[in-house]
Amino acid sequence: MSVLRVTADLSSLPAVREHVQANAGRTELPDGTGHKLDLVIEELLVNVVNHAYQGDGGPLEVECVVRDKAFCCLIRDWGPPFNPLEAAAPDVGQPIEDRPVGGMGIFLATTTPDTCSYVRRDNANELTFCFSLRP
Repeated sequence: MSVLRVTADLSSLPAVREHVQANAGRTELPDGTGHKLDLVIEELLVNVVNHAYQGDGGPLEVECVVRDKAFCCLIRDWGPPFNPLEAAAPDVGQPIEDRPVGGMGIFLATTTPDTCSYVRRDNANELTFCFSLRP
């Protein structure tokens, strides 16, 4: 499919979303997956903007591929090492008003897809998430 290279800032969200949705549109994803893709992309981009680059922008790549009967997106940034799969899960058993702020976005972004993986390669964070295609 293709790779999109942008500056990681919130103004890039529409281009990233369009890139992912255009690539996803060429596949056989189950109905309703487009909304899940939007949620995951937005949460991950906001995380990179705010935490990897502290709001100062920096390079971001979004690569979309089909493999193993799944539509996958790889999000790559060159911020400090951070594996979101190791982040503490929020206590969703507590009432919302009693929960500390933070953590829900990463939780949703890493648990909504069918699979999610992380590697640190060549000084870059690479988070790959996949949604299964229709059988």
